[in-house]
Amino acid sequence: MKTMAVILFVVLVAATSVHAAERVERSTLLLAGAKAGFQEARYGDDGKLAVHFEFNDRGRGPNLDASYVLDAHGMPTAIELKGVDYLKAPVAETYTRNGDALSWKNAAEDDKRTLAGSSFFLGLNQVPEDSILLARAALAAPDHKLALVPAGVASIHKLATVEVKGKDASRSVDLYALKGLGLLPDFVWLDQDQRFFASYSGWSTLIREGFEDAIKTIGDRQEQEEKRLAEARASELTRQLTSPLLIRNVRVFDPPSGEVVNARAVLIDAGRIVSIGDADVSLLDGVEEFDGGNRFLMPGLWDMHVHFTGGADGLLDLASGVTTVRDMANQVETLKALIDGIEAGKDIGPRIIRAGIIDGKGPFAGPTKVLVDNEKEALDAV
Repeated sequence: MKTMAVILFVVLVAATSVHAAERVERSTLLLAGAKAGFQEARYGDDGKLAVHFEFNDRGRGPNLDASYVLDAHGMPTAIELKGVDYLKAPVAETYTRNGDALSWKNAAEDDKRTLAGSSFFLGLNQVPEDSILLARAALAAPDHKLALVPAGVASIHKLATVEVKGKDASRSVDLYALKGLGLLPDFVWLDQDQRFFASYSGWSTLIREGFEDAIKTIGDRQEQEEKRLAEARASELTRQLTSPLLIRNVRVFDPPSGEVVNARAVLIDAGRIVSIGDADVSLLDGVEEFDGGNRFLMPGLWDMHVHFTGGADGLLDLASGVTTVRDMANQVETLKALIDGIEAGKDIGPRIIRAGIIDGKGPFAGPTKVLVDNEKEALDAV
């Protein structure tokens, strides 16, 4: 009996030691200010990492489990991802690296590659912790730049440091800009140990559990950086028209005849088409002139269902010929600030018509702050 007790004691001590060596990091996901899900990351002292991520958006939302094997530098050498994506489609992805030999498989790719040197793999689907692994790897890389697989290069630099208060503690957190994943930087907040603290946007925020009250602090600081970058883009890429613009020598569609007519001149003033006439219209006083080179000129397109988030949205809209959008759901204050920035020439984007969600109060209400119970409240909200 004494021997058995000693064995049990040793097993319990070993189990306690293993548990103590595991680092658990849990974060809360909020949609439109309401708790909707979470991420839990479990870092083992054996180089293994297990992550669970899920959230519920009116019945939609991912439910994913990711397992990793990390090398001594924190780089994944094996990844397995299982579960369902936002629209509940099955997800089954794998990645392995053995020396210079890489292989991966997902719903879009089944590929192998030989690649020397350090690189970071980007899966088709991901959990938020992937961006933290990438951020730490880029911070440790020479010049803070790191090759990406299947393609690309990521870079990272610190933008700001702020003090935040949680339920039980205060700490300093850093805002980083992670470039190379899209048209504009991705923003991420890390603590002083370079562990995940938050990922913020006006619509959804994932933040370390217990620090939910710090969302406004980090949000205000991040928005300062986003506005600074937006103003720089607007200054570089746009010019405010201070006089009417005459676009000569273009082809246009003529609705009465249903045909495309050639050699037309289109006069634009204060952002609106004033007239369409023959190309030999004499130059008016105070009018800027532009030669259309016989190209087809059409009015701006409308996108009737968007959730405008700023950033690259406005650039992509205008590059695609979309000059007006109807926003179908957004945070009222956030969208107003985006519209004000565009109209003041401090950002780039289309005209935005607000048509957000109004819903009834209750447990199944949509992600909106505009909740009503009767006709009068609905009319007042509009």
